[in-house]
Amino acid sequence: MIAVLLSASLQGFSQTFIQLWSGAGLCTSGNYDMGLSSGLSFFKGVAWRTGVGAQIFMQGYNIYYDTEVGNPVGSSLRNKSNYVFIAPMIDFHLRQNGHTHVYLNAGVGFNMGAQDSLRRWSYTPNGYDSTVGSADSVSKMVVRIGMGMTHYIGGTGRFRISVSEDVGFLATRLSKTTDPTDVRLYNNASQFYKPLYISLRLGIGWRFARRR
Repeated sequence: MIAVLLSASLQGFSQTFIQLWSGAGLCTSGNYDMGLSSGLSFFKGVAWRTGVGAQIFMQGYNIYYDTEVGNPVGSSLRNKSNYVFIAPMIDFHLRQNGHTHVYLNAGVGFNMGAQDSLRRWSYTPNGYDSTVGSADSVSKMVVRIGMGMTHYIGGTGRFRISVSEDVGFLATRLSKTTDPTDVRLYNNASQFYKPLYISLRLGIGWRFARRR
């Protein structure tokens, strides 16, 4: 009896959904400009209201941190980088009609290009102002954890338009660049290079199977 019910449940929620999306986000701390993103998501229903799949996407980071306020001597960090992520995902739809979903994913990202620099200055009589590029300090691979909510609104046939709110944070640093002579910057660099981004994404998708 349990096997029969389980089989019916799996059949009832065996839809497969794939979508393409793009969006932009802001970092909650140290934001310099919007971080753009685009990618592909897919999932397949495996149990009651639950699906498993993955997201494959590009995420841009555009962040800045300095110790200039109130200091004649200081340093700043600037990072503009792009990563391609591969992140397994679990998806859960909240209502019977399946129009609102929440998801959780985690995966690794590979660096596709970066600008990373350390600027140091002194506004004293014998002052200086220098900027050093530190591309060698940029991480080739990072780990990201993400979660969000997707709303499917309209469309025709099996097409769906989606709006997603995504929150993603890094478990590893974008770069090891820092300034050991600036205690404040040195102490905050680790957190700075693990930015938390809040993004809005718009997409269009295709459902391969209807719920039976």
